[in-house]
Amino acid sequence: MAYWICERCKLFIPASGRYKINKKCKCGGTLQWHEKIPQNSEEEPDYYYKEVTPFMHKLIKGYESAIARIILNCVDEVYYPVSTKITMLILQGNSTPFIKKHQLNELETYSMLSNFTQNDLLHIINTLIDLNFLKLEHQSRYSDRPVSNLTDEGLNYVSTLKLTSKGENFLNNEENMYLGFLDKLEILKG
Repeated sequence: MAYWICERCKLFIPASGRYKINKKCKCGGTLQWHEKIPQNSEEEPDYYYKEVTPFMHKLIKGYESAIARIILNCVDEVYYPVSTKITMLILQGNSTPFIKKHQLNELETYSMLSNFTQNDLLHIINTLIDLNFLKLEHQSRYSDRPVSNLTDEGLNYVSTLKLTSKGENFLNNEENMYLGFLDKLEILKG
């Protein structure tokens, strides 16, 4: 399959002919014709939103970035480390006794992603961990010390989410980027 690929934003647009598309992307970059995805491409070969215009790619990129920032802000605004599960419950707006007791239902991000399932949120959080925007930190259940060897600790540790410096930079700037989770979750079908 042939593609038009933007040199600036790395947008992949499947194409059936060279004459069917503008030579300029909405981001201002130049679209280049490729008979197949280049071998030196940094993009994953299976990652592109099928048959959408450059303008829609810009919107999708902004939507993914907004979702990521909501999650990063949730991790950042909780005043002590919490698990992935608690983070998902906050984002979904669940009213568990733990959330009520610790007044997590008063957070700005509480229930902001209530339309996402826990599996969807887990996939997105794992993507943010893979991108080094978030990290899992393992702590002993019995002290504040970090766990160095999980096999030695058995089940006596808890994993908490932490915002990384890269995640903090992304949270605090306005640049949007492709994260790929909407396509992989098949939220946007094309």
